[in-house]
Amino acid sequence: AKIGHIGICPVRFGAGVQNKILEYMALGLPTITSRMGYEGIEANIGEEILIADNSDEYLKSLETLSENSVYQMIAKNARNFVAEKFNWSTRLSVLVKNIERLTGK
Repeated sequence: AKIGHIGICPVRFGAGVQNKILEYMALGLPTITSRMGYEGIEANIGEEILIADNSDEYLKSLETLSENSVYQMIAKNARNFVAEKFNWSTRLSVLVKNIERLTGK
């Protein structure tokens, strides 16, 4: 169940893919994160996710999402992106390929 309308995750430090961001996107929430939070996700900025690193950029992103057509587009695209790129089948395939590469098979 959705409680919020926008996922906001201002990551300042960390390593690896930020699962909270993927969870927001999978729920169909337009998501705003920092460049650090975006690392490893590789979604299309402005189409599947929004990036902001300071208060002015967050305000601009929120203003962008206040337009219903943009909000709906990013919400749909974000959900589709996660469903296509971060599902078990896709992630397992990458893991198997890496294991095969490392073992020479």
